[in-house]
Amino acid sequence: MRVTGYSLLGGFSAFFGSIHRLLPSLFSPICYGLTSLPVSRVWSRLIPWITGGAWDFTIHALTYTDVGLLYRRAAKVTWNKIASPDTSGLNVVQVGAPPTARLLHAPVRDDALLFDVMGTDLVVRPVKGPNAGPSTIIPLGAAGQRIEHAVAFDGGAVALLLISGDSRVLAIETDATGAVTHTDVVSLPGQVRQETRFFSHDLATLGRRHALAGTSAGVFSILVKRDAAGVHLSLEPGFNGSSLRGPIATISPKPL
Repeated sequence: MRVTGYSLLGGFSAFFGSIHRLLPSLFSPICYGLTSLPVSRVWSRLIPWITGGAWDFTIHALTYTDVGLLYRRAAKVTWNKIASPDTSGLNVVQVGAPPTARLLHAPVRDDALLFDVMGTDLVVRPVKGPNAGPSTIIPLGAAGQRIEHAVAFDGGAVALLLISGDSRVLAIETDATGAVTHTDVVSLPGQVRQETRFFSHDLATLGRRHALAGTSAGVFSILVKRDAAGVHLSLEPGFNGSSLRGPIATISPKPL
């Protein structure tokens, strides 16, 4: 297991290291043309997801500018070429500093969902192409909360958000229009690590109905249930991850 884990992390680092080196050319309008920001400030929320095959795929990105606007970028990649990214403005201002907005791939909701923290509230918007839909406000109860990571269940019908500040996982269920229909929350022991410059990897899906979340107190297994009343979260009491720490990654049982 140690060898497998080491190989996985090594490959992960090598892959994103390669992408990082390509950033000045791949996303030059982001880093130098539109924003004049150093790469590291854009990097923390740069690659929400990748679609396509092993040798022909598209990198989807959420980026921000020095005036606070959020942009979507998508660049097609083949084995010998990286195309210039397509750019679309969402006409949405990021409000966290450092930015905490997350764009989550939600194919069953027609494209994506956008999450951000505004003061003491979480703002949820459906997104289709360059268009952000109407927002739904979810009270968080206190200032100083950040979205560290987000993962999707059931094709994006349910989103799990790892929240730092109060150290919790928030489940958000939406309807076909992207409007929020139900939420649930589970508190986590310890402190959720804040990642203001790079990716957070302290939340991961595990199968169809479980997630793993990491804090300073260990790694915790979360059961995700859905019924007619909505989505429900609970900690698995039989899982003992007190000796474990993030970052977390899960390995698919299917061969790549």
